Amino acid sequence: DKPISDEADPQLSTVRKTENALKLSFSSLTVEVDDLAKGLVSDYLVENSSTLADKSLSVSSYYDPNIAASTKARRLAYYRGMSIRNVLLDNGYMASQINIHVKEAPEQDYVDSVIIHTE
Repeated sequence: DKPISDEADPQLSTVRKTENALKLSFSSLTVEVDDLAKGLVSDYLVENSSTLADKSLSVSSYYDPNIAASTKARRLAYYRGMSIRNVLLDNGYMASQINIHVKEAPEQDYVDSVIIHTE
């Protein structure tokens, strides 16, 4: 799990990649993916094109289940997942290759994060 960008950014606070996934951690209430993060996602897709070729991608968007406004948190997680889906579409993936999942964060480190991985 190594950080690609730790810059405090109004849109995305960090982007981390592992061998099998890309994790984007959003700033509070942020939905949009900024240009820096779009570029990092594109770079990740190119770097891993042989591994990702012809595979479906799963976009898992996490929310904090412990907050009172859990419906709002789920909706925010869904919008973040859809923003990442749009980045993937812009990078040549077909909609049928992308699956969005909104999930409760299993631990605090996952709150406000979206993880892109193969299915």
